[in-house]
Amino acid sequence: MPELNDHDLDNLFRKAGHCVPRTNLADRIMARVAVTPLVRSTEVKPLIGKRTWLVIALCAFALVGMLMLIGTTSSGSGSGLGSWVDEVVERATIPQGSWSLWVIGVSVCLLTLAVMDRVLGQRSEGLKN
Repeated sequence: MPELNDHDLDNLFRKAGHCVPRTNLADRIMARVAVTPLVRSTEVKPLIGKRTWLVIALCAFALVGMLMLIGTTSSGSGSGLGSWVDEVVERATIPQGSWSLWVIGVSVCLLTLAVMDRVLGQRSEGLKN
């Protein structure tokens, strides 16, 4: 069968003519859409609630407060948790090398991921509305 060129196709469509659908096409589409169930968004609850974060913060503040009180009330004999914390702080030294560049790089990566998460979250909220 020979291939049809544009002129032959144009003649073929002109000879076939235009056929009007028997029923209204828009009504058929709307009837099918009306049967389709609507997708409802589900509320995503956080894994850790506000009360739990509050309890965690209070425990952290209490722990820091206890460490500060124990450190100030310990006797000069060098025993207790406060003197141990003082010894650890005195022995702590800043490491040598290019660790600062690694910290900066990791911070930039985390900041980039946080910004991307925020932007994608806003876009998904825009699509829901």
